[in-house]
Amino acid sequence: MMAIFKIKAFDLFASTIILISIISCNSEYKDIKIKETLNGLTMGTSYSVSYVSDSVSINKNSIDSILFELNLSLSTYIDSSIISKANMLVDTMEIDAHMCAVVGRAIDISKLTNGAFDFSVLPLVNAYGFGTEELKDHSSAELDSRHKKVDYTNINLSCNEGHCFLIKKNKDAQLDLSAIAKGYGVDQLSAYLEQKGVSDYLVEIGGELKCKGSSEIGQHWRIGIMKPDTNAGPKEYVMVLSSDSLSLATSGNYRNYYWKGDELYVHTIDPKSGKPVSTELLSVTIQASDCMMADAIATACMVIGKDSSINFINKHEDISGVLFYRERDSLKHINVGLKARLMPKDS
Repeated sequence: MMAIFKIKAFDLFASTIILISIISCNSEYKDIKIKETLNGLTMGTSYSVSYVSDSVSINKNSIDSILFELNLSLSTYIDSSIISKANMLVDTMEIDAHMCAVVGRAIDISKLTNGAFDFSVLPLVNAYGFGTEELKDHSSAELDSRHKKVDYTNINLSCNEGHCFLIKKNKDAQLDLSAIAKGYGVDQLSAYLEQKGVSDYLVEIGGELKCKGSSEIGQHWRIGIMKPDTNAGPKEYVMVLSSDSLSLATSGNYRNYYWKGDELYVHTIDPKSGKPVSTELLSVTIQASDCMMADAIATACMVIGKDSSINFINKHEDISGVLFYRERDSLKHINVGLKARLMPKDS
């Protein structure tokens, strides 16, 4: 069963571009490798679990089982998943603990960002061809109709005595948790490692990551932020971070897009306008209290643009980040409170 899962897992979530890369060591330590690294496919992308321990051995099947369970709860690409059932014309249904946790945080973050992050945006994601439906031509009337279904305030939770129910005021409301699910997956795997007694680790799913402690060579973990350019190479970093504790996520529009005539369509949808975003930002990397929060806030920042993102981050002590944008023909960046050690990209 696990072998079948590993083959099919790539289709479970929408395809994701990795915008952050793990750098295990510099040239001085090129012959020293991390003690154990587990890799695989999940949520339409890849995952990597690296850890250092003399006494604990993590079984890859246990990692795959956790991720398989998350997909059965949160993936809109599985017809029998909890979220797919919730996206049918129902007003109330019982959901599992994973979806309850993610939806609860999604509601909070939607409020925090004044709707810039809105997990009910699936009707528009599908309309523009970035979801589970094939790309089709849509009239203004059709897009307006779909836009009316997007409103996170139509979705609530009711939890009591170990049971959690999803309540939709509008039966047409549809949930899309793809902008927060990878971060949740990272947090879940990290919690699993800590329960097993691992204190030095780096967990990454599709570029969203969490690290603690040190690598095997006794140095802080090093994470390279990829150049936000369609033509950038796999190791073309614009910045390298070094830290013993990070929950980090990156969002960008420079690879997942298409042209239709003279009009550019990017995968990030502005819930308020109902259209793909059009801001000067190329990518946003966010550090937050946990990876789920960082994942969602990175998406919200792409929606609201550079200046509003700077103001938002400055108002929240537990959030920091780096914003990349293009000014004329030059790539620029602004570091907004990110306290991880910033290293030269060639170090």
